[in-house]
Amino acid sequence: MLVYFIVYILVMAMTFQKHNSCSDRGKCIFFLFFLGFLGYFRCFDVGADNIVYSLNFNMTTMNPNSFSAYTEFEIGFSYVIAFFKRIISTDYLTFMGALYVFWMISFYRFTSFFKEGYMLTLFVGISLLYFTHSYNAMRQTFALSLYIYTLPLLFSTKKYSLSLYIGLCILIGMLFHRTLIILGLLPLYRLPIIEKFLYKKKLLVCLTFMSLLAFVLKGSIYSLLSKASIFLDLLGERYSEYYEVAENAEKTASIFSAILDTFIVSLCIWLLPIKHKYYTFFVFSLFCGIFCQNLLGVLSALFLRVSMNFFLFEIIAIAIILNEKKLSMCKIILVTYCILIFVKAIVKNFDDIVPYTNQLFV
Repeated sequence: MLVYFIVYILVMAMTFQKHNSCSDRGKCIFFLFFLGFLGYFRCFDVGADNIVYSLNFNMTTMNPNSFSAYTEFEIGFSYVIAFFKRIISTDYLTFMGALYVFWMISFYRFTSFFKEGYMLTLFVGISLLYFTHSYNAMRQTFALSLYIYTLPLLFSTKKYSLSLYIGLCILIGMLFHRTLIILGLLPLYRLPIIEKFLYKKKLLVCLTFMSLLAFVLKGSIYSLLSKASIFLDLLGERYSEYYEVAENAEKTASIFSAILDTFIVSLCIWLLPIKHKYYTFFVFSLFCGIFCQNLLGVLSALFLRVSMNFFLFEIIAIAIILNEKKLSMCKIILVTYCILIFVKAIVKNFDDIVPYTNQLFV
C-alpha cells in the first residue's frame, strides 16, 4: 500500500508546484516511466483477474480453437496473445507488463493531445484510478490505448474523418473490448440540435441529477434492457451473464457513490468554460458517462466498465477547471474528490491491488 501513497503524494506535490512547461513535461515522463516500471514488474498476486487471464494466456496458440478456453476474450486480443507468445515471450507477466507500458505511452499521447498540463492530467488520471484499475481491466485498457490514437479524427474537419473514426471504434471494440464501441456515439456532439442543448447548463445539471432516478426505477430499466438483447449480445457473453443475474445482483453501484459522482459531473459541466474549443465535446462525454453509469450501475457494478470509456475524458475536464488561475471553493472540492477516490480505492483494496509486490524485490 505504501508505494501507491508515496507515488501519489509525489505526483500531487509536483503537480501544484510552480514550474515551466518544459519541466512539467519532463516530470510527467519520469512518473509515467516509474508507473510503467511498477506495472511491468508487478507480481502475479497484484490484481484480481490474473488467475483466469493466465489460464487463457497459457492455452492460447495460433489455432483459433484454443482461444477463450476459460473466459471470453475478443478475437483480436486472443491473436495479440498468440503473436506475442510466438514472437516475444511465453511468460504471462511479461505480456501483461508490455500492455501496461503501452498504456503509459498512450496516456502520454492523450496528455499531449489536449495540452491541459502534463502533471495535472497525470494527477487526475491517477486519482480516478486509470492506472491501478488497469491492473485488472487489461483488455479494456489495451482497447483504450489504441483508441487514443483515433482522437485526431474525432476533432478533424476533413470530409471522411468522422466516418473513419466511427469505423475504428467499431473495429477496436469488436477486436479488443466490445464496450469501446459505445465511443462511436461521441461524434453526435457535433449535431446542431445537440450542440445547442449542450450550452443549456441549468437544464443539463437538472437532467444529470434526474439520472439518479434509476435507483428507484431499477425494475423498469431491467425490463427495458430485456427488450434490447441485441445490445447485450453485442457486448458479449460476459455482459449477457451480468444481465441475467442483475435482477437479484448483490453488488450494484452504491447510491452514495452515485450521488457523489453525479454531483462532481454536474459541477464539472457547470464550471467548464464555454469558450474552451472542446467545451461541447467534454460536456457531452460527461453527460453520457454519468447517464450510462447510473442507468447500468444500478443493475450491476460490473456494468460500470461501460461508463469508464466516457469518463476517460473526465480527466481532461477536471484538469481544464483546475488550470484556472483563480483559486475557488469548487477547485478545492474537485481536488478533495480526487484524493478521496484514490485513498478509498487503496484503503479498501479495490481489485486486489494491495499489497503491491514487485518481481525484482521478492
